[in-house]
Amino acid sequence: MHHFFSTKQQKGYSIIELVIYLALFALLSIAIINALIIAMKSFAEVKTMRTLASTASLTMERMSREIRGAQSIDTAGSTFDASPGVLSLNTQDGAGVARVVVFDISSGALRLKENGVVTGTLTDASQQISNLVFRKITTPVGTAVKIEMTITNTNGVVITRNFYDTVVVRGEY
Repeated sequence: MHHFFSTKQQKGYSIIELVIYLALFALLSIAIINALIIAMKSFAEVKTMRTLASTASLTMERMSREIRGAQSIDTAGSTFDASPGVLSLNTQDGAGVARVVVFDISSGALRLKENGVVTGTLTDASQQISNLVFRKITTPVGTAVKIEMTITNTNGVVITRNFYDTVVVRGEY
């Protein structure tokens, strides 16, 4: 009878304690992994938005600079109020030599042509322009161009944003 009432403590864990500890560990691991996944998705989305905004800003700035410096708009070579629009500008280079600058879309990329020669694209390969509309605004004092552009990021996180700008053609007033 002496063995039944032993006061020795048992060392180790019971099977129930192990199951409870493993369940708690699994729940904590799932919560931490979900938090990391959400943080990584948010980071990727913010990075994509920043890239998209940067591309749109640079593209709009280049078009605005060319429109402001233009002598006139080549209405015959332009496509207004439709997408994809084409904007053809009569301008001069730094030496005063006449040149024609054209903005158009090819395979979703915004192209810049000078005197009929493509000098490059203004958008990144991971971004597609799905909508580009030029609207000519004529007043008794001068002419302006309203630009509507929709850019979609196609690499990784897919985000589409609209961008707008209105620029006065300074060469006409």
